[in-house]
Amino acid sequence: MAGMDNTLAPTLAVRDAAAAIDYYRQAFGATELSRYREGGRIVHADLSVGGSEFAVKDADDVDPAPDGAVPVILVLRLPDVDAVWRRALDAGGTEVFPLNDHEYGRMGRIADPFGHRWILAAA
Repeated sequence: MAGMDNTLAPTLAVRDAAAAIDYYRQAFGATELSRYREGGRIVHADLSVGGSEFAVKDADDVDPAPDGAVPVILVLRLPDVDAVWRRALDAGGTEVFPLNDHEYGRMGRIADPFGHRWILAAA
């Protein structure tokens, strides 16, 4: 449509959406924008980190949780990547590649407790 900005917001299917939302709050300072339940399950929750939005939902037969395969790597660019890196690990993330300076910038990779990989990079 003319005059509209396009956006892309991933949805992460996880085994425990409520716990994932708590992790993303602690690790990345995420703000929960909405939460929708059906039959006791979270079917959609919108989150925002620094103006970027993504969604989380409880995994189901249609959208299963990752089983070890990592089909997508999310990149989060941050003004204080070191502080967020520490929070992400303290909240339960696992280091995949250490946070280091590279010729293309300061970044590292973590796995969150729900099977998703994140590159945390300096903005």
